[in-house]
Amino acid sequence: MYLQVAVNIHIYQPLEYATPDEITDDHNSADNNTLGLIFSDPPPSSGTPKQCPKNMTGCRVLVPVGSREVLGVVISEHRKNDISDNQNCQRTIKKVLRFIDDVPVFDHNILSLLLWAASYYHYPVGEVFFSALPPLLKNDYPATLPKIEGWEKSDAANPEKIPCRSSKGRDAWNCLRNKPLATADFKNMGIPVTVLKGLEKKGLIKRINLRDRQKPWYQEEITVNHEFIMNGEQNRAVSEICAKNGFNVFLINGVTGSGKTEVYLNVIEKVISKGLQAMVLVPEINLTPQTVKRFYRRFSVPIVCINSAMPAKERLNSFLLFSGGNAAILIGTRSAVFTPMRFPGIIIIDEEHDGSFRQEDGFRYHARDLATVRARMENIPIILGSATPSLESLYNVRIGKYHEINLLSRAGNAQPAKIIPINMCREGQFHGISDSMLIAIRAELAQDNQVLIMLNRRGYAPKIICHDCGYVFLCGNCDSGLCYHQDRHILLCHHCETRYPVPTECPVCKSRNLTVTGNGTEQLESCLKEHFPDESIVRIDRDSVNRKGVLERYLQEINDKKHHIIIGTQMLAKGHDFPEVTLVGIINVDSSLVSEDFRSREKLAQLIIQVSGRAGRGTKKGKVLLQTYWPNHPLLELLINKGYNAFAKEELSCREKLRLPPITSHAVIRGNSPSHKSLSDLMDEIYFFLLEICTVFPHTKIHPPMAASMERIGNRYHLNIVIESETRIELQKFLTTLINHKNEIRHLNNCRIVIDVDPSTTL
Repeated sequence: MYLQVAVNIHIYQPLEYATPDEITDDHNSADNNTLGLIFSDPPPSSGTPKQCPKNMTGCRVLVPVGSREVLGVVISEHRKNDISDNQNCQRTIKKVLRFIDDVPVFDHNILSLLLWAASYYHYPVGEVFFSALPPLLKNDYPATLPKIEGWEKSDAANPEKIPCRSSKGRDAWNCLRNKPLATADFKNMGIPVTVLKGLEKKGLIKRINLRDRQKPWYQEEITVNHEFIMNGEQNRAVSEICAKNGFNVFLINGVTGSGKTEVYLNVIEKVISKGLQAMVLVPEINLTPQTVKRFYRRFSVPIVCINSAMPAKERLNSFLLFSGGNAAILIGTRSAVFTPMRFPGIIIIDEEHDGSFRQEDGFRYHARDLATVRARMENIPIILGSATPSLESLYNVRIGKYHEINLLSRAGNAQPAKIIPINMCREGQFHGISDSMLIAIRAELAQDNQVLIMLNRRGYAPKIICHDCGYVFLCGNCDSGLCYHQDRHILLCHHCETRYPVPTECPVCKSRNLTVTGNGTEQLESCLKEHFPDESIVRIDRDSVNRKGVLERYLQEINDKKHHIIIGTQMLAKGHDFPEVTLVGIINVDSSLVSEDFRSREKLAQLIIQVSGRAGRGTKKGKVLLQTYWPNHPLLELLINKGYNAFAKEELSCREKLRLPPITSHAVIRGNSPSHKSLSDLMDEIYFFLLEICTVFPHTKIHPPMAASMERIGNRYHLNIVIESETRIELQKFLTTLINHKNEIRHLNNCRIVIDVDPSTTL
């Protein structure tokens, strides 16, 4: 047998190997020869070879690459070697050293998805496959679930052998009368393992693996706890989704607080009642715990989670439980999209507009888009939900690819929050907080309500400068100012995370008259404590919740009304339900109004609406205060007066006039190097090479190399070449031609070049 193997090295094509029990004299492919590899008999394997599994496709294998032994994933198998001998020489195809898995870790649909992703995003196929594996499976760790140690009565058990004085022994025996129990259950009852081992020696009980005795969840009776009664809009949404069979994309465009999650839960109820599985993707890790709790309260079925914050073994167990069909529901972040489904039923993407679904380093992909492709391959429905849908999704609705379902009213008696701009040109302010904001906060606190103040900038102040000469303290590794963190008394670069001591004098003029400028969440907290010393204040940002369990504790304390003032970054803007919050204040909205990024207006509108959705979710009315120096800005006026859908329609019209995504398709060639000259020369060479290719692609345009929005990060310079095309098909053909001719571009060891397809930003 011959195997096509995706190996974890930076090449764009799979390599071919023979199975361990086959010897062949055929040579390998020309693509592999360009790597300079010699395909001959492999060196002796350090591990014990496994017999070839019955189904090899999707299994992990250890294969030789040059003088190394590298892990790979089998993506196809065939009996005849069809590779042509274009060099008229015979080379022996290397053999697989050993199989690591007895059963595949990836099924056919996941293999197809990963191959499609490698082709679409133009990324090395092996690295795509290994980015989809749980961390432990990226080496030869076994892909098996751990045993659940349990105990049951022996067939020939004689209870008279139990010592009369052994009360715990008799308790253990009595507990096993009805059914087997796990060792952990006995520990919870205060019965030590030594007692169980003593009964085992007497032949009274025997050790078993409870995992083998578990009854599948779909054979059990599924109980559902309905917490809420759906309104008419929600019922119509569930009916419309369940009425269609097979692959369909549904965009639930519902205002904040409209009960989108309740629609998800009712659809999932119908899916799992058929014995099928549901995958739910959420944008942020911090949203996972509260989502899991709600799902556990609702369903009696096994539920697993996958996110990067989980311990590696726990993450692997979740992967194996769901892929084996032993869990009904998976809740995870973007990487969970690669988890196989044994009984595919539905995929749900909550807050589909969120930028966290985009992987921005390594293998760059968008989980929402891959989930849609996967749903088509699995022939199952997919739901995209958001109060502020991305323009890409709204455009797909417009051209008929997606079905839009509108939820226009909040669930229950909740009323939409009123958005009020505060003209900072006419306001006094204290540490960035206007007088009107302070008055509004005081009024809400007097009524025993909660207040949420959002500033998307952690630390105390974004810059520290010399008051006498104007010197700005910058990071030595990046073109970035240093942020002052008062809590830790350090200067910190938020790009490379380098720490610096707080200076006592200016290095240029030696003046000690140093001052901080701008505002961060720490300064906001200090200011509010000064104005409201008797109120409990909690700050939630990446610095304050960097320890496990802290965020969950803070969120619970907020819901228990232990804190009346909540300060946070955009991590609080989505998905959280704070029924006692009646006032939301957004401190700085102006930076996005003048950004060079063409997506900044869309992101700002989404942020304002999402944050506004945290106010007045219960029975109390809510309001939102926006601090801005441009209260009459057209974007703000349109958003406040007509809502997000009107804004999105206007923004799509602007994108169409300017020929920007999603109307056109973009890709960016991103280069970085510690040497600015080497990178600049290489990017110029790539640019002129692209111009030659572009002559046969009339609807594709190449922009000259330009510096990234921050040119130097971590002592590496960054330059970009933007490629735009009128059609996605032509862009893909253009990039494929580039990959096929990549060997014509010289390679510099100190320069890294990546292709970013459908980038979140071209800067």
